[in-house]
Amino acid sequence: MITKISSNRMVWLFAIIVYLWKYLLFILLLSSTVYVLFEFGEIKGLGLKGAIPIGILGTALSIFLSFRNNSAYDRWWEARKIWGGIVNSSRTFAIQVLTYISPRNIGESKEDIAKIQKTIIYRHIAYINALRLNLRNQQTDYHEALKEFLTKSELKELLTFSNVPTQIIHQQSQHLKQILNDSLIEDFRLYEMMNTLAEFYNLQGKAERIKKTPFPMYYDFFIQVFVFIFVCFLPVALIGLFEEIAVDGSLNWLVIPTTMIVSFMFIVIEKTGSFTETPFENKNEDVPLTSLCRTIEIDLREMIRDTDIPLPIQKQNILIDGEVLM
Repeated sequence: MITKISSNRMVWLFAIIVYLWKYLLFILLLSSTVYVLFEFGEIKGLGLKGAIPIGILGTALSIFLSFRNNSAYDRWWEARKIWGGIVNSSRTFAIQVLTYISPRNIGESKEDIAKIQKTIIYRHIAYINALRLNLRNQQTDYHEALKEFLTKSELKELLTFSNVPTQIIHQQSQHLKQILNDSLIEDFRLYEMMNTLAEFYNLQGKAERIKKTPFPMYYDFFIQVFVFIFVCFLPVALIGLFEEIAVDGSLNWLVIPTTMIVSFMFIVIEKTGSFTETPFENKNEDVPLTSLCRTIEIDLREMIRDTDIPLPIQKQNILIDGEVLM
């Protein structure tokens, strides 16, 4: 997860080229082969006459790419809105905990109430981190991420369940029920807090729907096939076009850079859609769940005047194969 991509456009362009070097090498070899065969192999009939066929194919491919990328971005934006709702509801829940839970009996002290409030808020911080790990299929990291916010016995019990975030909300509801029985909260205020917990279930379900409903495979497959066909026919069409423009063949060499540039554009657009359609895979371009969880943690721990509050996630530059470029 990256919270900010470097503003240096050259670094960003270099990162893309590094990622796509295999595709670019294939295009370079293909266009060079077409040029050599046409120029030195005396295969003058290799070039397609007219740019209409490749133009039609490029137009159709653009429509497919546009539809697919718009749909992929809608998934990413919906995921971001879901986590924006989790951030807002978390702050609301913390305010309810600190406002509604109050001493009703003479035997309850402010310190006892503060301890209960801290337990509930810490459990909620555990919830958002468990949800983050669950969406990213990082369940093996549960213990390390949650041990600071849960008791050993509670964490041990939670790790026996298949869906830890769901069970943490259930634990919250049972704790609130006990608080009601201890007369530390009125029933109508408990009702409001239960509505907030229900909202967390609602947002969690929406995130799980995106996670468990992959983009239709045939969109990826056919678009990749069409891009491949377009890239293969492009230098053949261009060599014929340049031959028509300059009969002496002085422009034929342009087939190599032109093919590289046009193909690069289509491949980048295709890859952009494939990256965006899966917002919870812990990739550079995914929804920044770690940063959002840290924001919630800081806000909630400051509300209870906690100590040793962690710093926000530092802004990073783009990573390629695990290495920081700048």
